[in-house]
Amino acid sequence: MMMKSSPKSRRSLISTIGVIVLVALVILTMKSKSSKGETESSQRFNLSTSLTGGIAYYHCKPTDGKANHDIVMLHGARFTKEDWKSSGILDQLCSIKGFSVTALDLDKKAGAEDLQSVLLSMRQDGMVKNSVILITPSASGKTIADWILGGDFGGLKSIVKAWIPVAPPSVKNLGEDNLRPIESLPTLAIYGDEDDMGKEVSTKLGDFAKAQVVELKGRHPCYLDSPDRFVETVRDFIFDLDA
Repeated sequence: MMMKSSPKSRRSLISTIGVIVLVALVILTMKSKSSKGETESSQRFNLSTSLTGGIAYYHCKPTDGKANHDIVMLHGARFTKEDWKSSGILDQLCSIKGFSVTALDLDKKAGAEDLQSVLLSMRQDGMVKNSVILITPSASGKTIADWILGGDFGGLKSIVKAWIPVAPPSVKNLGEDNLRPIESLPTLAIYGDEDDMGKEVSTKLGDFAKAQVVELKGRHPCYLDSPDRFVETVRDFIFDLDA
């Protein structure tokens, strides 16, 4: 026997369905806006996996078509190239006149040979035309630390014209004798005010490699805690290279 629903229960059902539909519309609208934002932001990016070893990257060409500075960004052990994008740092750097910017997904265990291979591949592919400004947060600093320990300073300076390490623990393994030879390599050492280890290694780079040392608000990945200040600091350092 079929039971008839009361007017009250029907109104309740209609109200519930209305709420569900409204929530669905809100979610769809939010996804649409997010997708639109991603599309607009990605118009200047070229995502590919065609580099040596199938390494993925984001790359933007200079807004004015002329690359005065080629910037290459690696990432820490817990992060990827996506963090440069989601933080807004990649987009901000790409908007600066004369900047060619690449965020690489180089493996966290990569050493000097891996870095050298990728940078040479990028040069051959025409992604970079000059020696690069290399940004190495945390574990990715090992790529340069290994290069320094190898003693091939001529090879390093022919490919990397400036180094921006962000609290690299591998610097703890470098002594004064290792760091003195890179005094002529412009270096900007950045760390967060909540990161004691970062302060220690950055101070060491300042004392023995004549690095410019800058403290930002934040934890170990201070560039993600203070992205705007990070971009300003990097921009000013790069502009000073031309002074």
